[in-house]
Amino acid sequence: MISDNRYGCYTSLCKSIFLTHQVNLPLPEFLKLFQGFVNNSAELYIKKYDECYIADTTLNQLAGDLSIVKNDKVKYNYTGPLSRFSGSSTSLETESFEVLVLLSGPEPQRTALENKLLEALQGIKKKVLFIRGLPGEIVKLSNYDDIHFENHLSSELLNFHLLKSNYIICRSGYSSIMDLAVIGRSAVIIPTPGQTEQEYLAAYHHKLKHHIAITQDQLNLAEAFEKLHNCKPLKLQSYIGKVAIEILSGV
Repeated sequence: MISDNRYGCYTSLCKSIFLTHQVNLPLPEFLKLFQGFVNNSAELYIKKYDECYIADTTLNQLAGDLSIVKNDKVKYNYTGPLSRFSGSSTSLETESFEVLVLLSGPEPQRTALENKLLEALQGIKKKVLFIRGLPGEIVKLSNYDDIHFENHLSSELLNFHLLKSNYIICRSGYSSIMDLAVIGRSAVIIPTPGQTEQEYLAAYHHKLKHHIAITQDQLNLAEAFEKLHNCKPLKLQSYIGKVAIEILSGV
């Protein structure tokens, strides 16, 4: 049984693995007093699993402080980044774009960012592929000016555009951080307001110059694009196949 960051989902009937990237849970400043209690409580649950797989490197390059193990009594295994993408792309007969916007996350913040980005993109005069992050949506927005809309793309097409676009804009969610590391690209990352994990990851990678972090209320895209040229993106190998083999070999 593999629990993707779902505490309490384990069984004694088979091998149980807890998959996460944060063994130190980020709390907002006004709750920092309870940090030790929260981390200890999470650790008690993780101990009930046979193993804990951490989707980061042993150098904690992706999650920073969130993935640092402080109790060696729990059996941890760093897997490296997990991603459906690769750092190479086959040649596809499809149009390429200068800017790739990749939205994700729950409402109402997904729509809030969509509206603000559409306004901010009007003045940059670049061809934009705007992926709305709505895989179940049938109705598609009509293209206008230099903006082409898609609700969702296949993994192959998205991998292609992630590699070919000059500029990438996305949330600072951990899945996006791992995907960007596997393809070796820097991006303009925008944390979801109020999500302490995304806010931490945005600040962490911005400080290391892996990505450029901006807030949802200050979308100066021209300035952010200029700063992207000075970034030094991570380039890591995805071990999703290796992890799957290791898990299956123990069954």
